[in-house]
Amino acid sequence: MSTLHFALPEVAATDAAGAALARALAPDLRGLITLEGDLGAGKTALARAVLRGLGVTGPVKSPTYTLVEPYVVVGGRVLHLDLYRLGGGGGGSRRCGWWSGRTGPEGCCRRRAWRSR
Repeated sequence: MSTLHFALPEVAATDAAGAALARALAPDLRGLITLEGDLGAGKTALARAVLRGLGVTGPVKSPTYTLVEPYVVVGGRVLHLDLYRLGGGGGGSRRCGWWSGRTGPEGCCRRRAWRSR
């Protein structure tokens, strides 16, 4: 799994990064994107930009209280997860059964986020 670190100083940069991620995911929607940052850092804004790039036109909200927000897109579905309350580092998704292996089920991409502690 690759790790990238980058700063997105403005909305246009976030939208462009989200569109690029959407293009990379679009062929088969298999993958995992994890985001880490302080509250208000723009994690949901980036997720929204990815989902817009995948054709979602409706509201995209943070799953802080629901833990997961599912979206149907052309070619499959995307699960937007916020696992802060379950513990950082991604263990929460494994404990809940939302992630199995490196690529997950066919036609499904997951985007997880947790706040830095």
